[in-house]
Amino acid sequence: MIPHVGLADGNILQKRHWKYLMSISKVTVEKHESGDIAIINVSGCIEHDGAKSLDDAIGSALRSKCKNIIVDLIDVEYIDHKGWGVLLNRVREIRANGGELKFARMKPELEELFEALDFSSLVQTHPSLEDALADFDK
Repeated sequence: MIPHVGLADGNILQKRHWKYLMSISKVTVEKHESGDIAIINVSGCIEHDGAKSLDDAIGSALRSKCKNIIVDLIDVEYIDHKGWGVLLNRVREIRANGGELKFARMKPELEELFEALDFSSLVQTHPSLEDALADFDK
């Protein structure tokens, strides 16, 4: 879990640890074999640069004619307002292309915030990639 460290905190180790955690993000795109589903695997923290990388990955998937997108959040520790904004802003574009955005394997801490912000009315979450994929077949 990411420590909450204020700027006035004198513990330099915690500040460095916080900066390190906030700077890690990796986004990879794996195109599912059905052709119109992209699975985007994300790890680390979705904030600032990570949010841009995620937005770029979603855009790339849409340009390659993947109308349905699953964002795999199993290795995500934190999502800031920019990260949530990227994810939710893309919903309209994805739906305009006849597709859906789904989240898979979200950690309980993230899912709790997701529910509290009432994002579940916009995007479905699934406990596994298999469940998310199967939901497209319904």
